[in-house]
Amino acid sequence: MSSEEDFEDFQFWLMDMDDAIDRLFSLLPAEVENHLDYSATSLNYIESWILNKYPDTADIIKESEKEVLDGLSRYVGETFRMAFKGKWTIPLDDPDYAYYGMPMVAIPHYNNSICPVTLVTASADRRVGNYISTVFNNIKKSKK
Repeated sequence: MSSEEDFEDFQFWLMDMDDAIDRLFSLLPAEVENHLDYSATSLNYIESWILNKYPDTADIIKESEKEVLDGLSRYVGETFRMAFKGKWTIPLDDPDYAYYGMPMVAIPHYNNSICPVTLVTASADRRVGNYISTVFNNIKKSKK
């Protein structure tokens, strides 16, 4: 696939954002969904659900969980994007780059972009319950 085709796929992925997050919400129990307001606190509800559902990273990256992982990544990314006035991007110019072809959120005041899918998978690996919100709060502190 060419970079142009990859970019077109990314544009479609962006257009599907709201529907994909709605699909995620439909899979979550009400006690989680009711707390999802795109706040730092909501990230802890997402992470708690991840830890209860997935014993480790291998379980969350299974092909059967692809849609769930995508939805979780979108929700996490949108939470960061809205809070920090970020922008979705996708690196397609260097196939050797670790995040090549992975949607990322560029945050204006922050030196790095964040990769929501790796935040979600790392939370399943680290198993602390507030990994994602800690990253969020560290970025928030760096803004001051």
